[in-house]
Parts: sequence; C-alpha cells; structure tokens
Amino acid sequence: YVKELGNYEYAIQLLKKALLKLPEDKELLSLLAIIYSDTTASNNFFNTRLADYYYNKILDKYSDDIQVYYNFARYKQNTFDYLFALELYEKGLQLEPLDKNIYYNMGFCAMQIYEYENALNYFSQAIEIDSSFLLAYHARAYIYGIIGSIELSNKDWKNCLMLNPSYIPALQALNSMQNN
Repeated sequence: YVKELGNYEYAIQLLKKALLKLPEDKELLSLLAIIYSDTTASNNFFNTRLADYYYNKILDKYSDDIQVYYNFARYKQNTFDYLFALELYEKGLQLEPLDKNIYYNMGFCAMQIYEYENALNYFSQAIEIDSSFLLAYHARAYIYGIIGSIELSNKDWKNCLMLNPSYIPALQALNSMQNN
C-alpha cells in the first residue's frame, strides 16, 4: 500500500524491519524485489543488484511459484535483458503451461531480438489459449508485416477489428495497406 502511494523509502524501511522478524517471508521478499525492480520514473530506488538479489532469494526458497518467475521475467524484459527473460518465462511455463500472458511476453521478447519465427509461434500459442486476445493478434499482425506476409498480417488486423471494431492500430494498418 505504501508503495502505491509512492513512498518507496518508507515502504523499504517497513519491509526491511519486518524481514528481521520473518527473514524468509515470501511476500516481504517479493515486495522488496518489486520495489527495486520498478522501472517507473518516480522510483528513485530502482536497483538492479538488489532486485536480482531479492528475486534470486525468493526463487531459492519458492521455486514452485509461477508469480515469482513472471515478475522476475517482466523486470528483466523491462530492462532489455530479453534472453534471460525468455529463460524465466520458460520456467514459468513449466509450472503453468496455459498462461497466455507468458506466451505473449515471450513473443515480445523474441520480437525484440529479431527472432520473428519464435515470436510468431509464441503469439500464436497465446491466441490458441485465448482466441479473444487482442494484443496477441496485434503483435502477430505486426510481425507478419515485418516479414512480408501481408495476407496473414491483414487477416490478423481484421481479427483485431472483429474483437474491437474501433481498434485504431488495426484501422490504421489496414488503411495504410490499401493505400500502398
């Protein structure tokens, strides 16, 4: 709650004090990891060394917690460490093989490192799990456009419009393709 108010310093003090009594508490460790890995501009306490320390400490004790892998991977993704993020997401999938968000984020990471075929596969997996996952259709359409599969790109942009008829990126993409 204190973190949500933006008082990171006070939150850290309270969490560290509580850790003295409960040094292995997953929630306390997780909150510290989240604070230190928060890349928002308002967080003056972003610290990769401490974020890594707390995430690794949590994983040492609670390696069966999907949320820890997901949060750690998102932090690595947000700091452009896409290969490590992919590794963490992969471990998360071992615990929860039908998590559409993990597949979507893996697609994003693969796209960022120009592994377009892998990205397409990940986005397709997310869509297979949830056929109404608009952002996965958007991302897949975008990748199809990059690799020159215009028909497939158009098909996914149209799928976006079926899900949301006023989805501006799809309207713009289809309009752009008609004008070319």
